[in-house]
Amino acid sequence: MNSDISTLFVSSNEAYNHGDYATAIKGYDDIISQKPNLPDVYLNLGNAHMKSQHLGQAVYYYKKALSLSPRDPDIRYNLKYAHEKTVDKIDSKSAMGDMAFPFTSGEFLIFLALCSVVMWSSQLILLYKKWAWPKMLRNIFAFLFILAAIPYSLTLFKNNTFGVVTAPEVNIYSAIGKDNVVLFTLHEGAEFSVLEKMDQWALILLADGKKGWVSKDKIIE
Repeated sequence: MNSDISTLFVSSNEAYNHGDYATAIKGYDDIISQKPNLPDVYLNLGNAHMKSQHLGQAVYYYKKALSLSPRDPDIRYNLKYAHEKTVDKIDSKSAMGDMAFPFTSGEFLIFLALCSVVMWSSQLILLYKKWAWPKMLRNIFAFLFILAAIPYSLTLFKNNTFGVVTAPEVNIYSAIGKDNVVLFTLHEGAEFSVLEKMDQWALILLADGKKGWVSKDKIIE
């Protein structure tokens, strides 16, 4: 953090500690607008929203923090606590979707690059020397490459904006407009992927495969 951001972070933390959550939220928001890659700020922002009874925003910012620091125990604990407060318990149809890979995209890329270097270096050695160890090394790192590439590829193909319901209760419609069929109802804190946006509406997809249209003023993304 630069000095201005550090000063704002300290003052926002002080406001939080004194129960002035509105001021703390504004301070954390200002920091994020300048430097949107600080997991501690997202965590504190989620905490301030949780204290303010803003469950949807708390879940959203905990998720943002987790995407930047997926192995942080405090973030994982707070997100789990927020999830326990939600009404909707949405199960994923995909077993792969339920697998937890606690790595950032950058870490995945570094690991894939490392595996690729070792794999192809071993293969190059095998062109000249038929030793056993390069073959074993190649096979191990080829397996690790595939194991890491699958979840990373899924995140690329599933590169939709994630969102969270912020209203206490919201109807999900079959098409744009409140005169259409209500498919189902969601409650504050429910998570989804945003597939498409049109005017003041968003087409959302739940982890269990359900989808429909929701008014954008009822969600955060």
